[in-house]
Amino acid sequence: MNHKELTKLISNRFKKTIKQMAIKQKEYAETYDVLHNFKSAASLALETPEQALWGMLLKHIISVQDTIKKNKPMTNEWIDEKIGDCINYFILLEAILNDKI
Repeated sequence: MNHKELTKLISNRFKKTIKQMAIKQKEYAETYDVLHNFKSAASLALETPEQALWGMLLKHIISVQDTIKKNKPMTNEWIDEKIGDCINYFILLEAILNDKI
């Protein structure tokens, strides 16, 4: 991969991330607080919102890890979904951490 190809990949990823986050906000954040679901999950599990989110993120990370460890074949769609999920959760983690400050 050269610099131009990497720049295109980054640009496409950010476009997909913005689009996916907008869709998910409508689906999951029915209240004014877009972090409501993480706060509610934290309350039920007796943990912090960032701990609740981290547990949800780990599901995606483990899926990627298992696929890599087992050398399973990956499609562009699989990569797009799994990498996108991880990026989105890290962005939401940043939002939770910023919300606490």
